[in-house]
Amino acid sequence: MVPPDRIIPVAEQTGVIQKLTHWVLETALQQQLRWRKAGSDIIVAVNLSTHDLLDASLPDTVSELLAETATPPDKLTLEITESAMMSDPETALRVLTRLHEMGVTLSIDDFGTGYSSLAYLQKLPVSELKIDRSFVQHMADRPQDRKIVRSIIDLAHNLDMRVVAEGIEDERSLDMLVSMGCDYGQGFYIARPMPAAQLKGWLQQAPWRKPAA
Repeated sequence: MVPPDRIIPVAEQTGVIQKLTHWVLETALQQQLRWRKAGSDIIVAVNLSTHDLLDASLPDTVSELLAETATPPDKLTLEITESAMMSDPETALRVLTRLHEMGVTLSIDDFGTGYSSLAYLQKLPVSELKIDRSFVQHMADRPQDRKIVRSIIDLAHNLDMRVVAEGIEDERSLDMLVSMGCDYGQGFYIARPMPAAQLKGWLQQAPWRKPAA
């Protein structure tokens, strides 16, 4: 098995990252369609690279794939990093604005580790911030990390954004995040990566699963 952090740099250097992104988007949306037909109407998230944000045709590609799979735009989240946006802010903003106007949810991944600019953040059409795992992983034992996490949550909520905490690996951290008002979380304590076929069973058994309205 080759992890993404080894595959993606090679794909970017060899110029095939757009093809890889297209494949991932298509695969994710086809899987989301199968889940939807099986009664699990869930959101799928796909990471974008720096090169993707500089591709003016990306919104058209996303629009075509959404139409092919009859996926409502708000059921797709595209995750971007601060550093990716800063490589060419004007082009990235144009691409992101088009995606936002389509109704796709945009999320800033690994927030707090890149070139954080509050002035630029205010201009971006994003709906979600993901707190980097480096702040979450040890927050139960590190007061400074807890202060940073709380500050990011407050900042995001004041900007009308949702917050996702990455790297939740123990119950204490999860409880602290809940008490801080964090909206969503991900990490090995919640679930490790699993084949798509196993997700439905996990969703039914998860102890923190919210009851249907």
